[in-house]
Amino acid sequence: MNKKFMTVTAFAAALLMLTSCGTSDNSNTEETEATTTVSEQTEEVTASETSDETEVETEAETEETVSETEETADDTAQLTTFSGDFYTVSVDTSKWVDFSEYKQLAAEAAESLDNGIDLTAEDYNELCDVMYMYSDVSKSANVNVVSTNLGVEMDMDAEAVGPLMADSFDAVEGYKCDSWESVTVNGENALKLVISGDVGGSKTNMVQYQLIKGGKQVVVTLTVVDAETDDTLLADFDALVNTVVLN
Repeated sequence: MNKKFMTVTAFAAALLMLTSCGTSDNSNTEETEATTTVSEQTEEVTASETSDETEVETEAETEETVSETEETADDTAQLTTFSGDFYTVSVDTSKWVDFSEYKQLAAEAAESLDNGIDLTAEDYNELCDVMYMYSDVSKSANVNVVSTNLGVEMDMDAEAVGPLMADSFDAVEGYKCDSWESVTVNGENALKLVISGDVGGSKTNMVQYQLIKGGKQVVVTLTVVDAETDDTLLADFDALVNTVVLN
């Protein structure tokens, strides 16, 4: 079972590399798209707020309440849900831009890396379910979600799994597990790891959550390239992670 865990963790580490490659190769295109998206959404929110202020000044208190209800509905509408084979995750599209169209390019770049893991670009692409770029492109941050069937009936035991995962990341050249801890994600036991790396001249900082239920594993990883994490980014990432629901 330990060998199975270490193999899965090595896959996850490799995906950190391919995510970094994908981000670097497509940063200009994605920055433009993300900036445009954020700009459009900001204009919409500004227009909505201006309209609401006018209503407050000219309409009755009951009408103001209706307006606030509509605003709440608009905020909820920004969420989009991705369904994996045995989980779902809901993403705030005002903060995370779908990056999945670049998975193949990132997978091809990862295949060329000398990381000691014998995976093809097709393997990488199939392993990674979905990828997102943070809408604040100055942060150079992205998220990938990996899922796999471990083939053994078990749930997450972070105290047992944590040391194995830390050793597995330390064994991948260029990466180091800085810390791990047992946490709860949406009512499920989970393992949280903080990882740092220096691969291909790019310094990376990662935060990863791993969940296992009935032998099905879901791994959600935040990767920040050549930049530091901050409280706002980490809060937005944690909000995304806490929408994960295991089937």
